[in-house]
Amino acid sequence: NYMQDAVAWVEANNPNHEPVFYNESRMRYYAGEKFIGTWNSNFEFLKKEIEDESIKNFQWVLIKSSNSHPDHQLIEKRLPNYKLVKLVESNQKKFVYIYKLDRSKEN
Repeated sequence: NYMQDAVAWVEANNPNHEPVFYNESRMRYYAGEKFIGTWNSNFEFLKKEIEDESIKNFQWVLIKSSNSHPDHQLIEKRLPNYKLVKLVESNQKKFVYIYKLDRSKEN
């Protein structure tokens, strides 16, 4: 499962347990995070977190995306301080984009 692989990669590369944002409830489950609910649209959930700037509380951002729903593009357009560090894919159709806050780009 590509989402489980992405969560495992972040856990292995986040030794200080910095805060992680997941736009997909299943990834939160795989990570053992507290249940915060489910949502109909990962894109709308992500958009809301960006607009109210609560996403800035996270050092890591995991975005489930696909060829038909390229949600990750919102991060690249709106959050230039987050750098893509890993891409986990399933059959070249579904992806988890893993971003990490790049403090060198902060103002």
